[in-house]
Amino acid sequence: MRHVLVALLALAMVLQVFSLCDDWKDHGGPKRCKRLLITHILSICGDFEAMSNSNPVENLSTCCCILGCTDEFLRYNLCPNVPAK
Repeated sequence: MRHVLVALLALAMVLQVFSLCDDWKDHGGPKRCKRLLITHILSICGDFEAMSNSNPVENLSTCCCILGCTDEFLRYNLCPNVPAK
């Protein structure tokens, strides 16, 4: 039950991050926007990193994708196993 609550809280926080990429040109282009997203998502997903011995990029992708990142920019950049629509 605790894991479900943590996942729901993390999902709500990730959804707030999506607005960063609504117009990525305002953030200095897609690479800068991606760095901003990674910074924010890493701060949200610290628990996932602690649960795994794999590298941080895998942890970030796992956290984002498990939480259901449906934003196409995130899916393309962070979820390599999930094709962008």
